Amino acid sequence: MSDMRETLIEIIGTQVEFCGAADAADAIIAALPNMVKPLEWEDWSSGHRLNYASVKNGYGVMQMYFPETHFRVTLRGETIGTASTEEAARTAAQSHFTAESVSAFWVQGGEA
Repeated sequence: MSDMRETLIEIIGTQVEFCGAADAADAIIAALPNMVKPLEWEDWSSGHRLNYASVKNGYGVMQMYFPETHFRVTLRGETIGTASTEEAARTAAQSHFTAESVSAFWVQGGEA
């Protein structure tokens, strides 16, 4: 049995047992965002007036100090958002990564 099938069975559970094809399809679509692997962050590296954390997928979080302390979320060097905390920045990066991953199935991230 494949990992994806096992994960689907775990997430959907018995919801599909007595439902129709449309309900099964909806349950699978709803499960897709939960199946995206979490980003694995590397340690912070210190630089001149900034700290930076990145992942192999090209996402980064950069701590900025001007005009006020905030965190810039990047994808392959391009800014895709900002956040007031490191945790919020990493969450934003994960949300973006999940939406991009699920979009490969022509499904909107987080929607059934």
